[in-house]
Order: sequence, then C-alpha cells, then structure tokens
Amino acid sequence: AVGVDDCPLYSLANQNINTNTSINECSVEVYNVTVGSNSSLDIDFQEEAVLLHDVEIQAGSTLNIH
Repeated sequence: AVGVDDCPLYSLANQNINTNTSINECSVEVYNVTVGSNSSLDIDFQEEAVLLHDVEIQAGSTLNIH
C-alpha cells in the first residue's frame, strides 16, 4: 500500500492550459488554473485530487479526473 510519505503532492497552479494535458501523480492539488482553447486537462491520481480555488474550464474545454 502507498503511505503518506510515499505519495508526494503535485501542485498544478497559476497556469493557463491551452493544449491537451495529462497529469498522472499520486496526489494532486489544482488552483488558479484556466483550461481553454478547446483543450482537455486529464488528471489521474492514486490518493487524492483537490480543486482548491479559481479553476476555470472555458466553453468547449474539458476537465477529466480519474
């Protein structure tokens, strides 16, 4: 099993995402992120994914969390 010490936190912050982007991490936090230009943000995580604040998905764009 994965313990807390074995699961580093990945921060996706202060970014404008305008191309299809995939993130595969153990634990993910997202804040101050805009997904635009008809692009897709895919987040795959093992422990947790947290959307903290200021996450904008513009029309035609997608956010997928697995």
